[in-house]
Amino acid sequence: LDRARATINAAVALSDIAAYAVGSALRGRKLMPRVDPTKTWGGVLGNLIGAAVGVGWLWVAVPPEWSPAAVVVLVLVIAAASVWADLTGSFIQRAFRTEVRSTVILGYGGVLNRVDSLLMAFPLAYFALLLVHKLLE
Repeated sequence: LDRARATINAAVALSDIAAYAVGSALRGRKLMPRVDPTKTWGGVLGNLIGAAVGVGWLWVAVPPEWSPAAVVVLVLVIAAASVWADLTGSFIQRAFRTEVRSTVILGYGGVLNRVDSLLMAFPLAYFALLLVHKLLE
């Protein structure tokens, strides 16, 4: 379980970082401009790449009993949950007409924006892994 936690944590962090970097570089079509005008499809692509790099980077930490299907599911769930968390946070901020700004972590809107993806992705990724293993038994 420790290796799974480390893998999920790294993949979530790298997906957030890559979403910001790739989204800023590519810009492109807005994902949901009414919810968050700064989120783009380029950021979603970066998010997916970051999740894949995070899982791949820690491949040595991936438990040997994980199947390739479990790894693919993990990447997709982490990427989707990270985007979902960002949009949910943006939606809540817009609903309350507030915006979280901080200079604590450069490139992020604040500490909550740094952990929102982890709060959403970790339980979803964990349960997705359990489901995949159950289905493959």
